Amino acid sequence: MEQTEIQEIIDDTMKEFYEYEEYEDCEGKGPGFSLSFKHINSIDKIDFKELEWIHFDSNKIKNINNIDFKKLLELDLSDNEIENIDNIDFKNINWLRLDNNNIENINYENLSKLKFIALSGNPLSQSSLDVLEMLKGKGAEVYFEPNEKKEEKNSMFSRLFDKIGKK
Repeated sequence: MEQTEIQEIIDDTMKEFYEYEEYEDCEGKGPGFSLSFKHINSIDKIDFKELEWIHFDSNKIKNINNIDFKKLLELDLSDNEIENIDNIDFKNINWLRLDNNNIENINYENLSKLKFIALSGNPLSQSSLDVLEMLKGKGAEVYFEPNEKKEEKNSMFSRLFDKIGKK
């Protein structure tokens, strides 16, 4: 899916929202929509307008660039290929899913307003785990289980190198 198509969907959603004052999605939230399973590779220079929630889960997103999340409160980027979120200002977002990506590093300043974050299945560094503890201490709901595939792979290589070293 191209960036222009994503922008058109956002524009159409906002037009519908403004035309129908009682517009709500099926979950009773404000304006938003899901672009799950759309084979999106990147999110770049998209104007989220007045959207309150959007789901980009289960795509192939690697890069997120030049984004102003404006009034977005809920963002689902789980099951993608994202490696770095350091340059993203999540502003007003209070619900964020980033499960099953390739994220190693997170920083507190970009995430300090969160009430919920899910990062299971990412190879987080120790400093990132410390950030999650700080978020928990601030009252945020934090869901994290290590990336077991990577852990198993590292463990397998460690055992192999131990065996080679003993010979």
